[in-house]
Amino acid sequence: MAQSYLIGIRDGPQNNESIKITLRFLSNEIRSDSIKVILHKKKCSIDQSCAINLIKQSLIIDELQSSILRKAAQIEVEQKRKKNKLIIFLNGKS
Repeated sequence: MAQSYLIGIRDGPQNNESIKITLRFLSNEIRSDSIKVILHKKKCSIDQSCAINLIKQSLIIDELQSSILRKAAQIEVEQKRKKNKLIIFLNGKS
């Protein structure tokens, strides 16, 4: 599954740069190799001729990947905790 996000960067009165962030979820497991972050930077000149470049290595890529994995781990722990509470509740009822 892939999700893409387009972010405009303000540079003076004109918006001539944007960054496209694509997230590819390669697995349902929460591991560093289960997510791929891809960045493209689009820069346009005044005459609207544009160049799109792939950003291969960046601190942004590393930070996004680690932030997403941390949040996914937190969500997984919370879901397990809620599931365990439900099981305890249901077992106490019977």
